Amino acid sequence: AFDKNGCYTSSGANQLDVVDRPTASFTQTSNKLVVDYTASTTGGSSWAWDFGDGGTASGAAVQHTYASKGTYNVTLTARNSGCSEVISKSITVTETSIQELKGGGITLAPNPSAGTIVISMAQPRAMTIQVVNLAGTVMHSENLPAGSSSVVDLSTLPQSTYVVRFFGEDFFAVKRLVIVKP
Repeated sequence: AFDKNGCYTSSGANQLDVVDRPTASFTQTSNKLVVDYTASTTGGSSWAWDFGDGGTASGAAVQHTYASKGTYNVTLTARNSGCSEVISKSITVTETSIQELKGGGITLAPNPSAGTIVISMAQPRAMTIQVVNLAGTVMHSENLPAGSSSVVDLSTLPQSTYVVRFFGEDFFAVKRLVIVKP
């Protein structure tokens, strides 16, 4: 017999067992083409994976290596003794991992500054910058085109110490900036 949710139930002479449908979800972490998947389901007792590239696996925690970068539709089917639930997510896999630029890759000048700074890069790349106060609030965000240097006006920011975050297609970096007012 099946209940109103489509879950299998069984009954004995005087007994009716109703099985709750599992709630399927999963998380993933990746290192280049290798992705670790972890089922975070409620009520599941078995898990079947379809990685969107023809590969499959079973288990609550699995690892899959993709042959090439791309976007894949990953499907998890969580089952228990009479029910199943399916969830799918679109996962993008890249061949390169994001790297942190160390040392002289990016410079801010002048620092301390009254508000106008010049950002220079050893390797010209397009990037997004975020200027964050010490409470973690983004005070300024700007997309900068690829080039060896860009002028950024931060004169509306109050005097303080800030963290400047730099994000690009394949990198990130963090610098400290002090704004002083005359």
